[in-house]
Amino acid sequence: MNRIAQIMDDKAVLNGRLEKALTRLPPLASLYSRLYLGVVEREVKLAAIGDGDVVANIGCGAVPFTAIYLARLTGAKVIALDKDKKAAECARNYVEAGGLADTIRVVWGDGVQASECESATAWIVALQAAPKNAILKHFLKSAPQGARIVFREPRPVFAGQYDQLPCSARPQSVTNHNMVAFNRSVLFTQGI
Repeated sequence: MNRIAQIMDDKAVLNGRLEKALTRLPPLASLYSRLYLGVVEREVKLAAIGDGDVVANIGCGAVPFTAIYLARLTGAKVIALDKDKKAAECARNYVEAGGLADTIRVVWGDGVQASECESATAWIVALQAAPKNAILKHFLKSAPQGARIVFREPRPVFAGQYDQLPCSARPQSVTNHNMVAFNRSVLFTQGI
């Protein structure tokens, strides 16, 4: 394994452990998640997500703050998906403890082949989700006409630490963020 891949793996493990620990400390988890409220607000606007949508959140993590903000901001039903079985279990418990199990369904699975996402009208893909190109191909193959997908893309300085879409993938629209590891979210629409 090369050095960059090892750093990426180490960072993902550390971040995953932090989020899993935060699920046992809801006030700290809430504070941690506030950093992302503006990001989710801009992504909701970018993808025009509303209460009639079903949103798939790919890479929800143990503290599924994006899924929670999506549900609260839009009234949409949310499918929160993570390929880390323990993270999905923690996220499910966190959602249930927060009284959101009627709105957010947490699923253990992979965004590249998850059939649960195929009926979703909007997808939000986390920065650490991978492989992004395969997730985009799955979306284009299986999502309904007019469905939208948003990817968080790393800042250029972090491009070697996170998977990203190929340069040939041309989004319909972009929104910018002022986050440390990522500075934009890009939108694709099925059939456009």
